[in-house]
Amino acid sequence: MYLDENETKTVVKVVAGIIILMLLIIMSVATFATVSADRYQVKQAFMSGTMSAKMTPGVWWQGFGNIYDFPNAETFYMVADAEEGTSEDQSIHVRFNDGSDSNVSATARILLPKDPQQAIDLVEKYSFKSWNELEDEFIRPNIRKIMTITATLMNATESYQSRRDDFIFYMQDQFANGLYMTENKEVDYIDPLTQIVSKRRVSVIRLGEDGLPIRAELITDPNTGTQMTPWATMGITFTQFDLKNLLYSDTVYAQIAAQQEARMGVETAIANALKAEQDLLTAQKQGEAAVMTARYTEEAQRVLSLVDAEYAQQVAEIEMQAAEFTKQRDILLGEGEAEKRRLILDA
Repeated sequence: MYLDENETKTVVKVVAGIIILMLLIIMSVATFATVSADRYQVKQAFMSGTMSAKMTPGVWWQGFGNIYDFPNAETFYMVADAEEGTSEDQSIHVRFNDGSDSNVSATARILLPKDPQQAIDLVEKYSFKSWNELEDEFIRPNIRKIMTITATLMNATESYQSRRDDFIFYMQDQFANGLYMTENKEVDYIDPLTQIVSKRRVSVIRLGEDGLPIRAELITDPNTGTQMTPWATMGITFTQFDLKNLLYSDTVYAQIAAQQEARMGVETAIANALKAEQDLLTAQKQGEAAVMTARYTEEAQRVLSLVDAEYAQQVAEIEMQAAEFTKQRDILLGEGEAEKRRLILDA
């Protein structure tokens, strides 16, 4: 079947239209890029290689250049739970100063540069072309380093309970201000099971003359002269460290359980001793109260007896006085009667 001239022209036009449409689509994709509200982009211009960044949402000219897309902020997962992050175990292995191992399961919030030049430097100077590269080659190694230093500052049992808040604080402090420099120091160690005191060498934070931690791996800003963390110089902020869990070996869990049981036994013994001491004090107080009651009862009876005796004496004295009065009255009456008879006789 042959097409006539008009049909041939129609087919050519349709094919040409499709080709032109495809070229327009390709050109629109290659010439314009869209920045979403939660991201920014860095562009390497076609031919010239000039670097630029768009930090605000909207469409901008791509011009066949290479576009590197980054999030403004991202959650960094280091968790063993498949419900967060990826299905793989992303927890970070650490070792405490008693030699116990643990896998730390946590998350952190990572804020990327807001300054266009720092955004460009991330690609051009530090050669990170994507979030995944930045996460794997810079963020994870540095957070692992911070976590390793933190773990050396305590033993596994302390991290489980008594110094868990310290673990979180040390992480956040190093996020903000840089890695600690540490030193070995001999300290008194009280065994939680036997309560025996022994000497141990442990890692502690090295302090300066001002009493503040001395920091490692700081970089001096050439413009301001201030010392900054490597991530701060890149415009990156580590923040919102959230400790999900510390996963220990079965041996460590057994040790922690034994120490808790021993601690409960000690606390029970102390409580019983305090109760016995209190019971003794109570008995002593009750005995003293009984003695004092008896003394007061005896004293009251003695006082009552004295009162009765004094009353009887007073009654006797009154009766004697009454008898004396009666006697004197009778004498006076007798003398008066005798005088009366004498006067009668004289008359």
